[in-house]
Amino acid sequence: MGYHRRYKLKDDRFGLLALTLREKAGLTQTEIATMLGVSERTIRHWEGGTAFPTSENLKKLIEIYWQYGAFHEEHARDEARTLWHQAAESAARRSIPFDELWFEELLQTQRRSPAHVRSSSSSVLTPALISSSQEPATAATGPLPAQSAHPSPASAPATTTHAEWGEAPDASAFYGRQQELATLERWLLSDHCRLVVVLGMGGIGKTTLAVRFAQQVAHRFEFVLWRSLRNAPPLDELLADCIQTLAQQQGLTLPGQLEGRMTLLLDLLRKRRCLLVFDNVETLLQPGSFEGRYREGYEGYGRLLRHVAECTHQSCLLLTSRELPGELEPLEGPLSPVRALKLFGLEREAIQQLLEERRLSGTPHAWDELVRHYAGNPLALKIAAATVQEVFGGQIEAFLREGPMLLHTVRQLLDYQFERLSSLESDLMYWLAIEREMVPLEELSQDLLGAVSRREVLAALKSLRWRCLVERAEQGAIFTLQPVVMEYVSERLVEEVCSEILQERPRLLLSHALMKANSQDYIRESQIRMLLQPLLECLLSFCGDEERLEERLMALASSLRGLPYTAQGYGGGNLVNLVATLNGHVRDKDFSGLAVRQAYLQGIEAQRASFASAWLSDSLFTEPVESIASLTLSPDGHLLAVGSFSGQIRLWHLTEGSPLLTLRGHSRMAWALAFSPDGRLLASGGYDRSVKLWHVSGEERGQCFRLFQGHEKWVRAVAFSPDGRLLASSGMDQTIRLWEIETGRCLKVLYGHIGPVWDLAFSPDGRFLVSSGNDETVRLWELQSGACLRILRGHSGDIMAVAFHPQGELFASGGEDGLVNLWDMASGHLLATLRLHTTRAATIAFNPEGTLLASGCDDGAVEIWQLSGEAQRLRILHGHSTFVSAVAFGPAGLLISVSYSGKVKLWDVESGKCLRILQGHSSVARSMAFSPDGRYLVHGDDNGLLRLWLLEPGGQARCLYAFQGHAGPIWSILFRDSQTFISSGDDQAIRLWSLSEQEGTTRCLQTWHGHSAVIWSLALAPDGQRLASGSHDRTVQLWDLRREGQAACLKTLHGHSSMVWSLAFSPDGSLLASGDNDGEIKLWEVESGRCLRTLQGEASPIGALTFSPDGRFLLSSSNDGSLSLWEVSSGYRCQRWPGHGALTWFRAIAFSPDGSLLASGDEHSLRLGQIDGLSYHLCEQTFASHRGQVWSVAFSADGELLASGDDAGVIFVSQARTGACLYVLQSERPYEGMNIRHVRGLSEAQKASLKALGACEGSETTPIAPSLPAKS
Repeated sequence: MGYHRRYKLKDDRFGLLALTLREKAGLTQTEIATMLGVSERTIRHWEGGTAFPTSENLKKLIEIYWQYGAFHEEHARDEARTLWHQAAESAARRSIPFDELWFEELLQTQRRSPAHVRSSSSSVLTPALISSSQEPATAATGPLPAQSAHPSPASAPATTTHAEWGEAPDASAFYGRQQELATLERWLLSDHCRLVVVLGMGGIGKTTLAVRFAQQVAHRFEFVLWRSLRNAPPLDELLADCIQTLAQQQGLTLPGQLEGRMTLLLDLLRKRRCLLVFDNVETLLQPGSFEGRYREGYEGYGRLLRHVAECTHQSCLLLTSRELPGELEPLEGPLSPVRALKLFGLEREAIQQLLEERRLSGTPHAWDELVRHYAGNPLALKIAAATVQEVFGGQIEAFLREGPMLLHTVRQLLDYQFERLSSLESDLMYWLAIEREMVPLEELSQDLLGAVSRREVLAALKSLRWRCLVERAEQGAIFTLQPVVMEYVSERLVEEVCSEILQERPRLLLSHALMKANSQDYIRESQIRMLLQPLLECLLSFCGDEERLEERLMALASSLRGLPYTAQGYGGGNLVNLVATLNGHVRDKDFSGLAVRQAYLQGIEAQRASFASAWLSDSLFTEPVESIASLTLSPDGHLLAVGSFSGQIRLWHLTEGSPLLTLRGHSRMAWALAFSPDGRLLASGGYDRSVKLWHVSGEERGQCFRLFQGHEKWVRAVAFSPDGRLLASSGMDQTIRLWEIETGRCLKVLYGHIGPVWDLAFSPDGRFLVSSGNDETVRLWELQSGACLRILRGHSGDIMAVAFHPQGELFASGGEDGLVNLWDMASGHLLATLRLHTTRAATIAFNPEGTLLASGCDDGAVEIWQLSGEAQRLRILHGHSTFVSAVAFGPAGLLISVSYSGKVKLWDVESGKCLRILQGHSSVARSMAFSPDGRYLVHGDDNGLLRLWLLEPGGQARCLYAFQGHAGPIWSILFRDSQTFISSGDDQAIRLWSLSEQEGTTRCLQTWHGHSAVIWSLALAPDGQRLASGSHDRTVQLWDLRREGQAACLKTLHGHSSMVWSLAFSPDGSLLASGDNDGEIKLWEVESGRCLRTLQGEASPIGALTFSPDGRFLLSSSNDGSLSLWEVSSGYRCQRWPGHGALTWFRAIAFSPDGSLLASGDEHSLRLGQIDGLSYHLCEQTFASHRGQVWSVAFSADGELLASGDDAGVIFVSQARTGACLYVLQSERPYEGMNIRHVRGLSEAQKASLKALGACEGSETTPIAPSLPAKS
């Protein structure tokens, strides 16, 4: 997965305020340091946000600011109090209250006059004016105050500022521009401008001015948010980022559409005074356009700017750009709330200060000529100064005498400098352009092919820095390019590679990876936008069309095939990525015999492509992962394990993002996973009631070490004791079991919960265990005696998750009521309640330091809470489309989250950026339905795809259309009539579709929203006018389908205490039956919505329901294998047949339309049972055997056909009465027929993953290349 770049974000809020006040006082850092008796370095650390003063020094500092006139007389108390609290918040220590009495006495002292300030600034304050105090106090940031009015910013007191500076550069070396700063301050603080653009050519200093100004006025805003656009982020991502930051205390739900996000952002800009800075806006605009037009796909930015400019709010958006966006031109003006500041060059005095370290010599006239020649452009002059010193010994006059050397533009200067670079220096420049952001020295060294020593790389970087071409971070060997230079080098790289491909003489194509598969996701997407796509556009302008371009690329691939792997470099990987970007796939392409480095094939279809005899390294593929139920991370943070709905357990190398091992863990869902404290064992618990221990290291890796059996129902949670000697497990049977690892004995069974036990956690000292359950209680157990010490109540509804704080002083519980409660371990008192933005907390986790808590939510979001001092929401991470089933903190600020959709996401907690997505693919036939005439079959999978099949006579079937139906697994499908069908899924939506055989297309007619969680089941009333839906939110909703427009939700039926799995209407449509996860069945009167009665059998999920044709009886099937017959009028259970079959997936059950047959799927098989009155028996038919587990079954409307689908996506359509297989339906997997014969560089686990998605070891097509690369 590559190196994760991570920097500790400085808290600049106190530092910026202190800097502003010092400048208002007219004092230098040296003068302040002398007055306080500290070093100048200490002052720099305070103002830089990396250290904070003690309370004694802070009082002295406030006294200095008062004496030297930094505080506004009318607002002095407010400003001093703000500075005090800002120091407390930034230092994140327990707060000491601001001493109001002391400051009142200070106000009585006489302030120095302005004339006296400069003459006395170096004197030390007398002891009589300095009061001492106890050691300082700090507190965590509390909720920011809401601003109800629109105050005059110019006169408003300083406020508590939340600043996020993102990629803002250091502006400490700032010279000149005082008039521009004053203009900006007047526009923003006095004229209340809503949008300001700083315009100027590249390198003129727009960004530096914007940073300096934002720092100077930050204390006038509640939020300062800096975002660089140099990598052209998509607008929806930028809006999500800004909204999450500005709304962190409110927990707002993020709209899915752009317009909704714009509206929400504007609402936040009205409620709070914010300064947003968007740097490098020109990257969004079309190059060479004189009208400020946007690049394709970025037009939404124009709408955003217009909204910000025209709508009333109390904030300001500050832009830097080389040209004015087109929609702002008619809005900009001297009296308008939209202003544009055109930057020109710096004066000679400022330039001399800027170039002081270059030690150039020249007369004032020579300096004037030099500055005039480059129009005062700071970047141009810095680059030119390197030439003056290198070639002319620092003599300006000598440089000016050489007319041909006087290059006029920055690009000419860069051209000149580039031609003087060594091969290694130019290679490093290209790699820095590819990396797109700060990159460590180690990663740059790894990028380079061939034997290049660290010393040589350092020397080359030092030379580049001296030439002002490369920038280095303040701390550490981390490097990047200045935006203008990065743009230049990127364009040069594209032009050079384009020329190489057209001339069939690749060099840079082989030595540099234009896109790095193992980069963080947002960087890789930027590499596509800024390098691959421009390169393809350049090539298309010569080739004419995509077909000719593809032929040229594949011809180049053929020419590389004869070279040794070592000589091919990055060429093969670049060609794979170019073809994939060009076509969106690499189907039927021949990459055999190539060295393929850094190829990104996640989500890229490669059916029948050949990688035979290829050498694959640092490349990423789609993984065969279905809906994910569980997640755990090894103690050292190197291994990630996820458990799927199929029962498989997959292990990944977290740092590499590559698969390590696949365990066939359980016959159905692997609900629970936990690593042992030493990381050598993995415990798993599943739907099959078992608990297993696996070796995950050493020679026995992948072997099941021990099997624990004793639970009577699903196992939902497992946890190791801190010493690794005990394992606790819990589940649906309401028990907690303690197992001894060494012997496998069950030491204790803990009883107490009334209902399923959802989660477990050991205390850090191993003496206690905390559990949560369906009975709305959290229970604390003492392990020595097995006694329940406390029963804690603070939730309404199921409590899905518990977690102990790393220090053991408290623990947390998360419930379906949307609350996370923090409990004191010693007393059992409720310490705090965190209210989530959504209805339920499905999973929670503390970070290793105990300062953060993460919660996974049912709407696909992850909330991060700061726990230092007063708990507050830090940010909300949006990215999953469905239910977040597990979260875990990793090393170095990493957070991992998984969802039922099969996606694993890796997040950087500090920035909130998604670093990596481990993309899974599931072929599971999750749901299906026949059309009324039996000619069509529709099935849905875990990827949200719907496929429409036509069943033709003679056993022929063809897929008419495959289309995206939902965001995540599709759980239920039914036909309304021969032309329309309805589907529901993980995304909480119900959709009505029309189909057209002639066009081979479908169309979504309506989308209905009403539930707040996954919709598991649908049922259509016999007259087709009403629809019922059952959800994970424990409700049933009735929908009126008679309306011409949008369907209306008639009623929401409450009463179930767990998720609703199954539904059935009575033959006359007057009654509705619903079955839930606890085995409870409710009978509802459809007209009134009243619950007539509740039927309670075994506490086992009800997978299917059907009424008898006369409506007198109800049949129910449970996942424990039992079948029950109920009398509707009395609720009496007439009969129960326990021998229906083995434990089955309760969704793989279906009654025939007349209720006489029951089909159920199991591992590899399909069973059919005959129901006749009060008797039931298994039929003798033998059905085709599935290769995997059966996940869904469906009868045709006439009961003649029976379809069954498995986890490989294979669907058998059989005659129900005879078992004869009529049709076999299977859609292509992503790598169907992909040839990996003799492939090198892949582990056995990686090969197995590719084969699970259709890859095979076909015939050899090319000879094996003669040698392996020496370096990966």
